[in-house]
Amino acid sequence: MHKLQKADSAPEVIMVAIENTNRLRDFAPTVNLDPRGPVGQGGGADKFLDFLEIELIPYIDQNYRTHDFKVISGASIAGLLTIHSLQSRPHLFQAHVAYSPAVWWGDRTTAKKAKAFIAQKTSLNNYLYMNIGEEAGEMRDVYNDFHTHF
Repeated sequence: MHKLQKADSAPEVIMVAIENTNRLRDFAPTVNLDPRGPVGQGGGADKFLDFLEIELIPYIDQNYRTHDFKVISGASIAGLLTIHSLQSRPHLFQAHVAYSPAVWWGDRTTAKKAKAFIAQKTSLNNYLYMNIGEEAGEMRDVYNDFHTHF
């Protein structure tokens, strides 16, 4: 990366990793009622995004040299948060990277909302990269369905 930056071929980046005490509470947009997962868990994703938008990002912008291109990335339940942020706050991040997002969570509610959000847009100044590795079954079904809509 240093060579790319010296050649002016890649911008400098600031990576922020947030240690978390309760991933399900903070990253899942809805409370899970599906018996395949922890029933009754989740529902705090919007509060977490509030924290990012109102406190953390302004703090970083005020204390470091930043630019307007921000990326959010996460795996599993944090990947679900990544997809949720795209459809609920497209202004907050310009790129969204979701690795094996838990799209089954909450009866696929986040996947359904993201599809509906994209369907109503004629243009969207955002990137979404999602992969599911070797996942199969429902994960593959939801991914394939996403692929036909994005």
